[in-house]
Amino acid sequence: IWIVTEGGLYTLDVEENKVQDRFWRKGNGKYYLPFDNIHHLHEDDNGSFWLATSGHGLVNWNPENGDYFQFTRGNGITNNNLHGIYEDDHKHLWFSTDYGLNRFNKETHEVFSFLEKDGICHNEFNRISHTNDDSGNIYFGGLNGITVFNPDDFVNLESENNPTMVITDFQQFVSHEKKLVDKSADLKQTGEIVLDPFDPFFRLSFNLLSYEDQDKIRFAYKFDEPDQDWQYQDENYLRISHLKYGDHLLRIKGQGSDGKWSSNEIEIKIKRLRPYYLKLWFNVIVLVVLVLLAFAVYKFWSSNEKRRQYRLKKQIEIRTEMIKKQNEILDAQAKKLQALDKLKTNFFTNVAHELRTPLTILLGPLGSILKSNQLDERNTMLLQNARESGHNLLALINQIMDLSKFDSNQLKINERPANLWKVVVRVFMQFSEKALIQKQELKLDFNCDKDLIILIDRQKFERVIYNYLSNAIKFTPANGKIILSVYEKEGNIILSVKDSGIGIDKEDQVHIFDRYFQSKNKSSASDSGTGIGLAIVYDYANLFKGKAWVKSNINEGTSFFFSFPKKFTELQVEDKIVLSPESLKSTTNNLISTDRMKSPLHLDQNAEKEKPTLLIVEDNPDLRSYLTIVFRDRYKLVVTRNGQEALDHLSDSDNINMIVTDLMMPVMDGYELIDQLKSNDETRHIPLIVISAKADVKDRLKVLRVGVDDYLVKPFDEEELLIRVDKLLTQQNTRAKYVAKTENSSIQSERISQKESEWLANMEKLAFEAMPKQILSVNWLAHKSYLSERQFRRRLMKITGLSPQKYINQLRLQAAREMLEKGQKTTIQEVAVAVGFKESTSFSRSYKKYFGKSPSRHFMPK
Repeated sequence: IWIVTEGGLYTLDVEENKVQDRFWRKGNGKYYLPFDNIHHLHEDDNGSFWLATSGHGLVNWNPENGDYFQFTRGNGITNNNLHGIYEDDHKHLWFSTDYGLNRFNKETHEVFSFLEKDGICHNEFNRISHTNDDSGNIYFGGLNGITVFNPDDFVNLESENNPTMVITDFQQFVSHEKKLVDKSADLKQTGEIVLDPFDPFFRLSFNLLSYEDQDKIRFAYKFDEPDQDWQYQDENYLRISHLKYGDHLLRIKGQGSDGKWSSNEIEIKIKRLRPYYLKLWFNVIVLVVLVLLAFAVYKFWSSNEKRRQYRLKKQIEIRTEMIKKQNEILDAQAKKLQALDKLKTNFFTNVAHELRTPLTILLGPLGSILKSNQLDERNTMLLQNARESGHNLLALINQIMDLSKFDSNQLKINERPANLWKVVVRVFMQFSEKALIQKQELKLDFNCDKDLIILIDRQKFERVIYNYLSNAIKFTPANGKIILSVYEKEGNIILSVKDSGIGIDKEDQVHIFDRYFQSKNKSSASDSGTGIGLAIVYDYANLFKGKAWVKSNINEGTSFFFSFPKKFTELQVEDKIVLSPESLKSTTNNLISTDRMKSPLHLDQNAEKEKPTLLIVEDNPDLRSYLTIVFRDRYKLVVTRNGQEALDHLSDSDNINMIVTDLMMPVMDGYELIDQLKSNDETRHIPLIVISAKADVKDRLKVLRVGVDDYLVKPFDEEELLIRVDKLLTQQNTRAKYVAKTENSSIQSERISQKESEWLANMEKLAFEAMPKQILSVNWLAHKSYLSERQFRRRLMKITGLSPQKYINQLRLQAAREMLEKGQKTTIQEVAVAVGFKESTSFSRSYKKYFGKSPSRHFMPK
């Protein structure tokens, strides 16, 4: 039982019939409570207490940690002497005071007051005369009877009185006139008060434009300076004297009889001029005199020092030479260390690039086998685990590459508008099933607006959450608890992951964000990882202009934090996709279990037609073998190991219909091969797809600019590769048929010239610029190219083999794919609108038909 007294709070154990704890002014630690005289208390749902104190207002106090918040007359309460306090069903606290009845909103801290004119029996209530009943009625006893009411009758109550503060008079004592001078007009005109150094004081009168209960009006004032609090008074004037020299800001507000503060505050700038002995020119003169005196003393002292300095000169020269040699040795060592560090970074980067190829060979067949839907449940689960491990390895490779980019100042932040709730949930759902399997309680505590749109690098922020949750699940035992929290504080977004795991030793905490750090603690070193995940989080914190830190105690759990400034955007996102945990899980299962999508490549080919011939250029033997398995049922294959072998074959044969090539190869790499192909009229027309481990946008743009038809990043999806090859072959066949039908023999034999390529590139540039403006059409492009629609159609068909409308649709889909892969948009509706589709359903169908997968898969967890 909690007991309120004039000497603090007590807790009573009824069974043992003795007092357990006392919370008061002289208490130590958590037993310290700065308020002794407490009249009543109310326990909140979250375990804190609302205290009705004598003379100290309303106090919200947490007994667990001793934190408290105080609400007084400055917050709108009519009196600081509270008696009884009760809560209604609408999150309002009702409490009686020595001056009126108050209703307090726990969430907004808004105060509404009731006085005798509002229907209460008396403005002053008794200390111990209050109660409530089961019907929700509250009773407060006063000096003139009992006030009883039901809070439900006051749900929509609003204040109608909102008075204004005004200045009524200003008088300043002028020292040289030795009298008070009325300067009200000057104050109203300039809005400031200027005091000469010897003007002792001024008198300022003001009033609140309220015509009810003038004797109940109160006022408060303060100077807007550090450690200055509001001063309260009943008088409507101030006499200010002995102000410090300099600039001040005086603020005045009024409180009506209903407890409401004025709608405005009076703010007056006050400037008290400094006397001459404190002015700059006087100080400069004094300083000059002191400098001259110091110079004279220095000259006298320096003459005595010259002899001593001469004796030391030789010793200094010798020591300087020694230091110079030591610095040369240190510089050489530093350069050697820098070279070793650069060599290490280059090694990690090259290894990461090399690992993408075996990952492609690993993940591609796994995806194909899983899509075949011919496995039992056990084997399906084993292969899914293998594929998940492959994706985890790919994520680790990307982190290593990010570390190398950070060292070379090439890692940049790519901020885009994003829905913070969806970003957090997307990563959170990846771990929900894993936590369930390990019998861990995984909870999300999101304390921000779920519609909040901020500027953020989504991919890097998702990696931060992923690394934190991975560590938490790894070091939390079964039946443990993990809480992912997101909240706002002082203009920052703060992410925290708290677990009930083994904790981190104090000596390890200072190094936990260091690269490749391995703990020496035997309890954690057995599964401490690579030391890369938390290091990349720390680097990301620097990029975000935020910070990352940790709090932990051994066997008490660990809390990791990540804070960054909240940046707003004017973009309003119309969310059409709700990624709830249920729908996300259902969609994921459907993507895993559905049959392989039927595309034109899966239909029976006409037996009478000869299969197209593909030239594969790949130096890795395992990947060559895998690509052979992928293509051999549909195409004739010619396999080469580098660009030179490919060119040698092309010089002896002219029946190649498609080229699939890597970029990084010996003898002749992909860049040189592409340049040779596109500069030769005999090979310029052959469709060409690049498959490379280089995932940077600059690498993709480098080859796309010289005429490459498509670009896939390792590891790739087998079905997507097949569909892209089929689309390019279909486009090439369409163009060939169009040229064959043309009567002009010169056109029939013509290859795409450099001029035509430049014209097509200009058309694509115009199209991409027009998409967001919703003005892209066949007529618009024809007008921009100074051609009629018919001429434009003929020229485009000759170059691409596509009709203008199909060509525009392909450009829209290519632009959409770029947005989805880069994470530039957060919903399918946004992407569809950005590239010119009127309906998201039509866009999804076209995208799936063209690329072989739904655009929604870009929003699924990797």
